Amino acid sequence: MNQNESILEILQSCKGKHNSKTASQIAYLVQSESRIVRKKIHELRLNGHLICSDEEGYFIPETLDEARESMTIFAVRFKAMSNTCRKLKKSITEQFGKQEKLNI
Repeated sequence: MNQNESILEILQSCKGKHNSKTASQIAYLVQSESRIVRKKIHELRLNGHLICSDEEGYFIPETLDEARESMTIFAVRFKAMSNTCRKLKKSITEQFGKQEKLNI
């Protein structure tokens, strides 16, 4: 069983946010590191697995509300990061006099 499959199997036991596990807890179970677990969960999400998270950890949502709450957290983070990018772009222009394009 590869690491993605192991992580997914662990997450299947984390149904509902009340059963969430942190990246550190999952890393311990798969004998890995937290940053690798976060990367693997990112890959699993990109491959269509519905894996939610909040301040308590990662979980498979039991309800639509849990899924929506997790999506809202991502939307808020995205908005904050987008605002930071715009401010950085403005600061670069002011400090260096050059318009910067965002290559995203």
